[in-house]
Amino acid sequence: MKNLTKTFSLTCILIFMVVNSSIVMAGGSVINQSFNYQGQLLDNGSPANGNYDITVSAFFFASGGVVQGQVSFHLNTPVTNGLFTLDSVDVVDPVGVDPLDGLEVFLEVAVRPAGEGSYAALSPRQRIKAVPYANNMSRKEAVAGQVLTYDGNGYWEPETITQTPWSIDGSDIFYTDGNVGVGTDSPTETLTVDGDTFHKGNVYQNLNDNGGLKYMVKATCGMTGSAIISSYTGTLGSTLGPSFPVTVANGANAGRCSLTFPTLVFERYWVASPVTDANRSTNCVISGNSATLNCRSYTPNTGTGITSDITVLIY
Repeated sequence: MKNLTKTFSLTCILIFMVVNSSIVMAGGSVINQSFNYQGQLLDNGSPANGNYDITVSAFFFASGGVVQGQVSFHLNTPVTNGLFTLDSVDVVDPVGVDPLDGLEVFLEVAVRPAGEGSYAALSPRQRIKAVPYANNMSRKEAVAGQVLTYDGNGYWEPETITQTPWSIDGSDIFYTDGNVGVGTDSPTETLTVDGDTFHKGNVYQNLNDNGGLKYMVKATCGMTGSAIISSYTGTLGSTLGPSFPVTVANGANAGRCSLTFPTLVFERYWVASPVTDANRSTNCVISGNSATLNCRSYTPNTGTGITSDITVLIY
């Protein structure tokens, strides 16, 4: 018998393509697991020429072990100047072991002159490194768009995702079935936060709810020259916002002015204070069911009204 050895070129190609062996997935789609194989065959140290019978087998070890899957036979394969191509190499047993399961595998090539004698296994076996082959994803009925997880036994399967309690409406998400906790597993309110928080942006609250500022106003208050310096509206409603600002009117006497808010404030709480001068006092009163506070700035030792900048906070 001829003394056969084999070497592989650096362009040895393993291509998964649609040829013979395939897997039928759920829904009837097909993934092929066969591949093409190119190599160089030397006969007594010289490039071989002629026809050869070639087999390809898969093992889980570089030497020893047993064949995994099935042996792929390629009879009467033409070899020209040592080069050959095997089409549709298929080592997957359709009803048994799949050696191309994403783990490391070694391919063993055996040859003989076409129809002559026994096969000679060529050494070394060709190592195929572990990668998550796309065909392997079919084994656990994975489909496009799913998140996959490795099952520890050589297969990838769809990840089991716990059903989220959140509902989606366009670009909004919401939850209405209970309390939400951040930093705690025992929320006692609609939102319970256990820990420090950072908030960027304004905070708004319904007018009749407690706990937050409804209005903040800095104004010049006097019989003449009254003006809003700055203001903030922290309540929600169709008549609120920049189009409905807090307004101020000159008072009838020195140091007096009237602040009118976009909503009624007679059931709210407020604090009024002078802005800068320590020798000033400020108070604001309301008359009836009103949205207007009548404010007065004065010197505390004489009670004389005087134009001043004041701050009013309404809770």
